[in-house]
Order: sequence, then C-alpha cells, then structure tokens
Amino acid sequence: MPDDLFQSCIKQFASWNVPLRITPQFYGEFFLNPEWLHCLQYIETTAPKAIIEITTNGSLLDDFKLTELLNMTNVKYIGFSVYAFFPETHARLMGLPPYTLGRIETAVKRISEERPDINMTIGYTIDQRYLGDLESEMIGRKWGDLSAPHFISYNSQHNYNRNYPCQTPCANIFDRIVILSDGRVTPCCFDSEGELDIGNAYENDLLQIYRGEKALRLRAAHECGERDTIPLCKSCTQST
Repeated sequence: MPDDLFQSCIKQFASWNVPLRITPQFYGEFFLNPEWLHCLQYIETTAPKAIIEITTNGSLLDDFKLTELLNMTNVKYIGFSVYAFFPETHARLMGLPPYTLGRIETAVKRISEERPDINMTIGYTIDQRYLGDLESEMIGRKWGDLSAPHFISYNSQHNYNRNYPCQTPCANIFDRIVILSDGRVTPCCFDSEGELDIGNAYENDLLQIYRGEKALRLRAAHECGERDTIPLCKSCTQST
C-alpha cells in the first residue's frame, strides 16, 4: 500500500477516537514488508487508542523484530500460524524450514515473560484434508490454552464452490473493513480480489464507506437470510 494511502487511513481511524483493532496486513507474511516497523510506529504515534493485531508464520521473527514488537504498547495480539506438530508436516503445509517451529516457541516464551498483556494464539487446522486427528491433538496438547484450531475457509476465489446452502450471517460483513493496496474497500477478510467492493479510500471517507449504501445492502442480505444472493458469500464456507 502506498504510504500516502496508509497514513490517510490511520489518521481517519485516529479521528474516530475509539479503541478499534488494526491488522496491518491482509494475506501474506507481515514481516516481508520492508516498512513493517515504520507501519507499526506510525500507528502507535498517530492512533494511540488503536489495538494492533499481527499474524505471522514466525519465519522472519528474529530477536530484533521481537524486541521492537515488545517495545510497542499498542501491540496486543500476535497470532502464530503453526499448522503442524512434526517438522515434516510443517514443511509440507507451510513450505518453511523446520527451525521456524523453534523460533515460534522462543517467541512465545519471551512474549509470555516480558509482555503478558499480549494475547497470543497458535493457529492450526482441524481439517483432515491437511492434518490428521492425532497430529491435531498433539498440537492442542503442546500449546494448551494458546491453541486456536479451525477449519480452512474457502470461497470461489480459491477455486472452491460449496455444494450446500448456508444462510448463517457472517460476522465479517458487520464488524470490519479491509482496505486493499489500490484503495478499494471490502467488508470481507476472505475477499482477496475486492469482489465485494463497497467504496474506495482514495475517494471517500472510510466511515462513510462503512455506513454507505453498498455496505448496508450486504449486511441486510445476511440479516434477512439472503446471503446466497451474493455470489461470493454463497460460495464461502465461513459461517461466523
């Protein structure tokens, strides 16, 4: 995302004067962004009430990065994408070297000791297409209360179409906005292509977009049991 757009969005969030949650990435590994530290520092100084939430696979989380994270009071959540107990499973699913699991263990230990106020989760799937029951159980036992098991969500953008109806309203459509790098805004964190375009951050105020007619129509469809009238939502397996 261009810096001018990023700064504009953060300034708008700050003007709302509420402790909203900001996740400074969409899909992808946050620490691949060479400007990751600048992003976090700008959020902390410009929107001091904001809560920063980060997800990472841990592959690039070295001592320097971890120290900088721990020094930022706004960072209140770090989710680690682990997805495996055995190194060979981790390599197959994540495409990462086995030492990454050790980095995550080191990071979790240090965060627990130095910043117990940071909420952490260990993400892994209980979808048997990817991980067997035994390994899922072993991950759960290893990480205990930090464990965050889940099914993998799909939609038509990922070449997957659900063959059964789902009328359950999706929480994503009500409580968040996602701003893509070109300024398009979508209410869905599984909409990587911006299919549910509800406005553009270059052209409109973000609060106006969130409260705008396009967004309200999408929420009304979910509330009224008409989720399947929205092609992307009809194909999506996310139900909460």
